Amino acid sequence: MKKIFSTFRKNFILAEIAAAIFVVAFFAIHSAEAAITGQLDLGSNGSDVVDLQTYLTANSDFYPSGLITGNFDSSTQAAIEKFQTAQGIISSGTPETTGYGRVGPQTLIRLNSLMDLIPANLVANAAINLTKNYTDLPTQGLASSSLPLRLIIPKINVDANIEDLGKNSQGAMAMTKSLVNVVWYDLGPRPGENGTAVIGGHFNGGGTTSVFDNLYKLNPGDKISVTDSAGNVNTFVVREIKSYDKNADASGIFNTNDNKAHLNLITCEGIWDNASQTYSQRMVIFTNKI
Repeated sequence: MKKIFSTFRKNFILAEIAAAIFVVAFFAIHSAEAAITGQLDLGSNGSDVVDLQTYLTANSDFYPSGLITGNFDSSTQAAIEKFQTAQGIISSGTPETTGYGRVGPQTLIRLNSLMDLIPANLVANAAINLTKNYTDLPTQGLASSSLPLRLIIPKINVDANIEDLGKNSQGAMAMTKSLVNVVWYDLGPRPGENGTAVIGGHFNGGGTTSVFDNLYKLNPGDKISVTDSAGNVNTFVVREIKSYDKNADASGIFNTNDNKAHLNLITCEGIWDNASQTYSQRMVIFTNKI
């Protein structure tokens, strides 16, 4: 029996590799540097799992928790099973017998090919590129140890995971790869601390649904809240909405001198420019803590 199982597993692996080679050829038109570099199983961890979970958050049916932990846990495995079924890769069995629930060769290539379909400009020319002419972004010591976890904007039905990032290689505020998460600039104040906290998110990502698609519907007086890892909820009220040219000075978005707590939200708006692969303007929502 052990010999039969061993032969079956060997044949399965060979078949999966052959299928993967076919998928590579089929998706060659979308070839680019792989976002996920190796096979993943229950218990895997690291940057590849972060990239995988970031991609999965775009589909709440696959991955309802939307958590980006870097750990390939049971919820990530369940999401991969749903992905494999939807993509016609495999729909039954176990990770050991059929590869169901693990990122094997065929699933790996399919994921990377689909991830390559997300336009690079969504990251490279993200909303925060407004800050590229303001490279002296503020940094400060933080007053608390709790991290912001969720951004909630009831008026536009936003309930999003918050990632924390600093600067990119150009010195501007870094942007998340996820279309449904938002990013907090973690070199500045946390939301609720004195000073200006800044959160950015995508708008109209390649024709798909993005977290800040409806940010323009906010008006002065609307409420925004941020929940942190200690369970605290900080609530803010919209004070002002401004539009900026994408190359405008961004210093006023990150700085305040009134010794009060503020939260500013940034996203894209305006006309899409094919030449620069970005939108013409940036929208900033200025808020005050209640």
